[in-house]
Amino acid sequence: MPKVYSIVGDVSVSLTAQSNDNATVLATLNIPANSVTDVTFVISSVADSVFQAGSFAALFSSGKLRSPLISITPNSIVDARLGSITLALPVNVPSSNCSSALSTMQGYAVSEASANNPSAVLDPMSPCTATVQNGQCVCLFAVTHFSTFAVGDPIVTKTSSSGPSKDPVIPSESSKPNIGAIVGGVIGAIALVVISAFVIMKMRQRSRDMAGDSEISKLAGKEMATTPQPL
Repeated sequence: MPKVYSIVGDVSVSLTAQSNDNATVLATLNIPANSVTDVTFVISSVADSVFQAGSFAALFSSGKLRSPLISITPNSIVDARLGSITLALPVNVPSSNCSSALSTMQGYAVSEASANNPSAVLDPMSPCTATVQNGQCVCLFAVTHFSTFAVGDPIVTKTSSSGPSKDPVIPSESSKPNIGAIVGGVIGAIALVVISAFVIMKMRQRSRDMAGDSEISKLAGKEMATTPQPL
């Protein structure tokens, strides 16, 4: 059942909402003095359909919803932007593991008008401050506006199927081709070919010259052999 609280004057109060059997505290709204005055708050639990098919459905279906959903509605505008008003929501975590388990959790909120809209974007509140109250592990976080609240694990934003865009890769100086080395290598290769061709040509010319000298020597020997020697 919804709990209705009327605040008269600048007082410090803690407003609680309990389960139907009053056995479990569902939420505690802590309002310090000089924060609000002459305001009526309605604090109530939220129907299962809101977190199963509404704006909290993604948290619920992924197993990241860690607390009941609580709706807090004032009857007039309340400026809670200073963050002095806090909300405590119990989390289904053993009290012995409360601090470590809540280190990554945070509060979430969505306006009453968007609570039943599955495409409504949840508004992240501050990270949880872990505390144990009446044997329950409780997430305490600052409230900046009033709406429907819950505690959950961080939401991971999905990227498009094409993947995140990447900046173009600019080659570093060390990866750029060394033009000087390439030109030098080409010139060296050409010079080697030219020198090799020159050496081969000279060797062939020398071989022909040697063959010519040998033929001349043979002819000269035959001529001497056929010339009669004087007695």
